[in-house]
Amino acid sequence: AWIYRRDSVCRLVRRYAPALLGTQEGRWTQLLYLADQLPDYQLHAPNRIIDDTCQYP
Repeated sequence: AWIYRRDSVCRLVRRYAPALLGTQEGRWTQLLYLADQLPDYQLHAPNRIIDDTCQYP
């Protein structure tokens, strides 16, 4: 479950500091969590209808 992985994901991103970070089938609440925890990155989702029942690439 995401709640058990999310802190590890953030630690990995901070450690390797990729120039570009993409997700596969991320839910909106997951993307918001990453945006909150990783302020050096910007969420780019133009023209998206925000719906947490959807998954976003």
